[in-house]
Amino acid sequence: MAAGAIMVERPSIAVGSVPGLPSGYQQHKSINEYYKNLGPGAPIQSLAEEVADNIANQQEALKFGHINHVNALNNGDVTPGGPQEIAYREAMPIRRAAQWAAINRMMSNDTPDDPSDDFIAILGSVPSGATAGTPQITIPMGYNLTNRRAIGLSIHGNANSERDLIGVAYVIEQSTMLRQTASELNPSMYRCAKTVPLPPFHERGSCNPDYESLKGMVKTAPKLPFSLETESVESLQARMTVGTLTAQQLTRAYLARIALTNAEGPAIQAVREVNMGALGEAGRLDAERKRGKLRGPLHGIPVLLDDGIDVSGMPTTGGSIALQHTRPAKDSMIVAKLKAAGAIILGKTNVTELNGIFDPILPEGYSSLGGQVLMPSDTDKTPGGSSAGSAAATAAGLAAMTVGMETSTDSAQIIAPAGIAGVVALKPTVGLVSRTGVLPVARSQDSPGPITRTVYDAAAALGVLAGSDPGDEATSEIPDVPDYLSGLSLAALSGKKVAVIASTAGPYPAVVSALQGLGATVVVTSVGTPNPNPPSIVIREFKRDLNSYLSTVRGSGAKSLQAIIDYNDAHPVEGLKYQQSELISAQEVNLSDPVVNSIYESEKVLGQVSSQELIDAILTNGTPDDTTDDFVAIVVPSGNTLVGIADRAGYPVLTVPAGYGTGNAGRNPIGVTFVGTAFSEDKLLAAGYAFEQATNVRLAPSFTNPSMWRCVAGSTFYSPYKCHPGDLESEQVF
Repeated sequence: MAAGAIMVERPSIAVGSVPGLPSGYQQHKSINEYYKNLGPGAPIQSLAEEVADNIANQQEALKFGHINHVNALNNGDVTPGGPQEIAYREAMPIRRAAQWAAINRMMSNDTPDDPSDDFIAILGSVPSGATAGTPQITIPMGYNLTNRRAIGLSIHGNANSERDLIGVAYVIEQSTMLRQTASELNPSMYRCAKTVPLPPFHERGSCNPDYESLKGMVKTAPKLPFSLETESVESLQARMTVGTLTAQQLTRAYLARIALTNAEGPAIQAVREVNMGALGEAGRLDAERKRGKLRGPLHGIPVLLDDGIDVSGMPTTGGSIALQHTRPAKDSMIVAKLKAAGAIILGKTNVTELNGIFDPILPEGYSSLGGQVLMPSDTDKTPGGSSAGSAAATAAGLAAMTVGMETSTDSAQIIAPAGIAGVVALKPTVGLVSRTGVLPVARSQDSPGPITRTVYDAAAALGVLAGSDPGDEATSEIPDVPDYLSGLSLAALSGKKVAVIASTAGPYPAVVSALQGLGATVVVTSVGTPNPNPPSIVIREFKRDLNSYLSTVRGSGAKSLQAIIDYNDAHPVEGLKYQQSELISAQEVNLSDPVVNSIYESEKVLGQVSSQELIDAILTNGTPDDTTDDFVAIVVPSGNTLVGIADRAGYPVLTVPAGYGTGNAGRNPIGVTFVGTAFSEDKLLAAGYAFEQATNVRLAPSFTNPSMWRCVAGSTFYSPYKCHPGDLESEQVF
């Protein structure tokens, strides 16, 4: 070692057999002592009082349960002089002596009578170090090359050796100097921080909207008599119809909520950019309403879109720093239809970079331009898919509805993130909704669709979005678009048959019972695997389809996949936190090679047909010529492999909130999935609506995750006490 120390590799020495401690005693005793030391004025005086108080206030206190403390209370008898105290006092000295002896043997090089070869510290680990109560110090020793997560070195000693440990740690730290700042390791999350001095890479700008950037636009936020977390498009329209709400008031309220929660407070980073003309659009729509002119079912409704859907005047980046300055030539067909129906384009949401085609280790919801989207109901859990920002925004009440895209369960997704966020999402049959002006993944499977808070809203949105488009060949042979709202009824499943699977994972059994309660006959089936099941074609289509899209855009952004790769290579600290192996693999695909293209075409057709046949075989109950025993849908738990099969088949998928986790599952949303055959959206929506209306399980994120939301005014659960220093005083800022 450069510092002159002698390094010796030694095996760890085991503690050996020691007596166990009475279950729960030490935890119960220690917690009681802690409360006692707080003094007689403390509101809680014991573990028993703590557990009782948590139960009495479980909506706030017990998001993740408290099983450890309950077990300690129930199993740990702390009666003075009782059997557990006696057992503890007998066992603890024996355990501690054995643990110290093992560490002392290691420190003495297992030659206790020869101090000349003793160690002053142990690098790595020691047996039972924490429970032995011996000192330990940890120092930075670099970062993982694939994701830049910190690697630490633990330095251990025996009793009262802190001076030696600090000395060793200091020498190693000063000779290596490996620590980097968080803003250098994760610039997408820190470059926009308002620090002095400014953080690295602040010059890039393009920050997610925050309070400072929106306060001038919002000015004064309206105080609404309802929560944006739970209000639906349907109910908002009803309010505007009777004149108790205007589009401008609603738009201003959404912008205020974005200002308070996107980069402040809960800081879920769901919104990438807001449309600075949204309030003006809202005012024009209000004027039209006063004149008796309504454009359509979304008149005056603010909508957010994935940052992969073209809006004239706004960049389409897919979360890539290489596409930061890409500008579309015109609105996408989706946006044109939304505007024709009266929707207000409120802005764009953050997506997993390039719709999830980047690198297998890239976290869902992360991009080099937009940072990491957080799930409103549990910011420690994955937001689930490429349309993470749209799902999070819908759940948190940042827009009335959003639009995302599904391609496959390992690339663009709306079903998974919506299920995790506790909202509704519909992935339509491929070709039912135009992809013109949408950043592609694989055109043979890409399918944009709505994310909403209710099935009714999803049906209304699909009625607007669906239809043919001369610019998208896949839409040329779709059937006439039905009135999706007309089939929505609580009785929609009465007398119908539904295919289910055998599963005891909650809340799926309750879902099956609910379907039966609605009059459906449920039949247990198995999903199986498509046969043949060739490799996915998604990566093979990516370069071709992306390059085709980029050839149509304006601005100074990259114009090809290779240019994106090159830009990332030239800006590795910002662009390559999680590598880019999938981009490189996609670039290597050469579909102009006749052999490569022939294999691709063959496997594309085989995979699509076999996936379709699997789903159709289930739906027809194995009797394709007899429609009397057909199923209206296949209903499976959230995350079932059938979603990926439906994606490859190009078939529709609907997710609806079904329940919540319990205990240490964190009271997080769990969805249920409805799958159908091509263009059966009307049946899926009808079935999903009946289930939703019968169960009505959806809860606002501020109710299930109150510690993150209680200081945000306008939330369903609003109780602004002991707010963090970074939380804005919501009722005073606008």
